[in-house]
Amino acid sequence: MSTLPDRPRQFSPGAAQDGHLRDSEDSVLNDGETFARYALIIALFAVVSILYGALVAFGQGNLKRRIAYTSINHMGYTVLGIAVAGALFQDAVYAREMALIGATVEMVAHGLITGALFLICGSFWQRTEEYDLDSYGGLLRQAPLLATFAILASFASLGLPGLAGFVAEFHIFAGTFAVYPWLAVIGVLGILITAALFLQMLQNCSSGRCRSDGRSLTIYAQLSGVCSGCCRQAS
Repeated sequence: MSTLPDRPRQFSPGAAQDGHLRDSEDSVLNDGETFARYALIIALFAVVSILYGALVAFGQGNLKRRIAYTSINHMGYTVLGIAVAGALFQDAVYAREMALIGATVEMVAHGLITGALFLICGSFWQRTEEYDLDSYGGLLRQAPLLATFAILASFASLGLPGLAGFVAEFHIFAGTFAVYPWLAVIGVLGILITAALFLQMLQNCSSGRCRSDGRSLTIYAQLSGVCSGCCRQAS
């Protein structure tokens, strides 16, 4: 007998994001006023999420937790784009559509980038049986191929130009600046903090004494597929 419930008891995060996206798309295309009435409030919460996620992630010494908290940061970008897309400003339709495109790309890019980061986190654990960043000293020097994937995924997450994260964040903040310029300026601080936390992670993994036992990995094929997806999203 199946143990699955007859009907879902709650929406998944992905389904909830899709619902918000449909609401904001209706606002952009049909000038709906229901969502627009609360757009500024939602945008404020989005910026708080961007900054909170980045700051808490920066304070984590556990790599798995650090990656998990960056998801709060990235979902803040998505919600900000949706909120801007739902804002009712007749003279900023193009900017709102840019923000909506950015939110859509951000959801796809975030799934690929975070998937790659967790695969890398798992490969680090295979080598050290630790999630503590301090235990990864010199690991990237010993595993140059793994280092390539880690650098690529980290740069994609912090929004380096040419990668998927940059495309999404550029569209979101370009649209936000035309509608809520002061929120865009505050939100950019989240990008700077995210850049700092990933650069710190790469520094910890590059310097110091390596504790790896040198076991071979079978994860490179999966990583190459995910990282190539991160690059294709930018094209």
